[in-house]
Amino acid sequence: MLHEAPDCHRHGVKALSELGALLGVRLIVHGHHHTQYTAVLDSGIAVVGLELAQVATLDIDLFTEAQSVKEITAVFYFGFRAKRGGGWADE
Repeated sequence: MLHEAPDCHRHGVKALSELGALLGVRLIVHGHHHTQYTAVLDSGIAVVGLELAQVATLDIDLFTEAQSVKEITAVFYFGFRAKRGGGWADE
């Protein structure tokens, strides 16, 4: 879980991608840029970006069993997110 994005995001930080690869992580989740997306780093790490104050849940059992990046990102449910100026959106 990171605040800043890895380098698959246009404002991402390459050092975070490299650190994730060195640590052998399978998934990076970040906020900060307030964009919901999924991506894959060149190293094969799945990346999930979240919207402003977005709620997301992860099924830990399915994540543990996941064998591919597609399976890893599929275990997320993207829920409510904040609207700029207040309130909640469920898009």
